[in-house]
Amino acid sequence: MLKRFWSICMVLLFCNVSYASEDLYTTLEKTENWLKRRYEPTSVVYRTRQRQLAKIAEGTASDAEKIAALKKEFPEVFSQSAEPPASKGDKFTVALSNSVKLELVKVEAGTFAMGARDGENNGNEREHSVILTNDFYIGQTEVTQAQYQAVMGNNPSGFKGDDLPVELVSWDDAMAFCTRLNEKGKAPKGWKFTLPTEAQWEYAARGGKKSNDHKYSGSDDVDEVAWYSENADKKTHPVAQKRANELGLYDMSGNVWEWCLDLYEVSYAHDPEFLTDNKGSYRVNRGGSWYYLAKFCRSAVRDCDVPGFRDDDVGFRVVLVPIR
Repeated sequence: MLKRFWSICMVLLFCNVSYASEDLYTTLEKTENWLKRRYEPTSVVYRTRQRQLAKIAEGTASDAEKIAALKKEFPEVFSQSAEPPASKGDKFTVALSNSVKLELVKVEAGTFAMGARDGENNGNEREHSVILTNDFYIGQTEVTQAQYQAVMGNNPSGFKGDDLPVELVSWDDAMAFCTRLNEKGKAPKGWKFTLPTEAQWEYAARGGKKSNDHKYSGSDDVDEVAWYSENADKKTHPVAQKRANELGLYDMSGNVWEWCLDLYEVSYAHDPEFLTDNKGSYRVNRGGSWYYLAKFCRSAVRDCDVPGFRDDDVGFRVVLVPIR
């Protein structure tokens, strides 16, 4: 297939082609060069994205339609900011006010076993391979009450404390927080704040490329990483008090449930990185909480509620993703 793809490119380069064809060749070349820089040539992600590129190149669509398809399938290539500026190592910091900051951690794209068997899996935790093709940044902690107050101007939480996770927030409230961040210009050009998809959330909870395949986020011992019904004393706790996982993320097991972008489906979302073609009225939440037993704090656990649902053990964390 790739040989046929490059044959097309050679024809476009050396034959008497129109301006539109020359533009198509440039676009194909730009995309291919980006793939070579971005991924290891032997990786599953590289081969998958190469197949996507070849499929578009070999299609019967017009040049203009192929260019549009390339820009839709590979938005990172054409973004004016392919990496968030002012990042420090694997972290990205957003100033929400003079004294309140939001720290995000970079998660490199990769492949993982979503819903991996851990001995306690429920019927809706089907193990399957998922490929994430875009890097993203995810909140190092759940959004705190101080962060929510700085952005939204109010604090709906039942348990009060600046460093406690915000709760009593619905999915709609969480999305409004993300929208406000974008409106305030806090996202770098070519990127946006939103909620993590369920696949992004689980991949990050499991430690991404650094994963050690723990049952909970960062450990097989729930007490090391989570506030749950047996140790939480019936309340939330300040974020980042327990041990972080392999990526340096805190409280992805326990403390509060975390809203995800996806509409809930028993068979998982159709697109692990973007909200497309999902059906249903419930939104996914993940991670367990201070109110729940340890088995509900596993990285594979899936739950859901209606978008307007609020409770004192439900919060969220944000992600920064390329605009598609």
